[in-house]
Amino acid sequence: LAKLESLNVSSCRLTPHGFHALATCAGVANLTHLRIGGGAGDSGPISLMRSPHLANLTELELGTTTFF
Repeated sequence: LAKLESLNVSSCRLTPHGFHALATCAGVANLTHLRIGGGAGDSGPISLMRSPHLANLTELELGTTTFF
């Protein structure tokens, strides 16, 4: 995962636990683009935006909404 720059899991409906696992994974530190399907309520996206491991993100897509 350490060299991964783009991740698309939009066809997966992550649970809040899945969002948390992604946000706390140090191996995603090089991601610049992350695309995720919706469905985790507010806590999932908030955990991603607060993650120190995702500081290099330049684009975050959650469902049909793009941030950054």
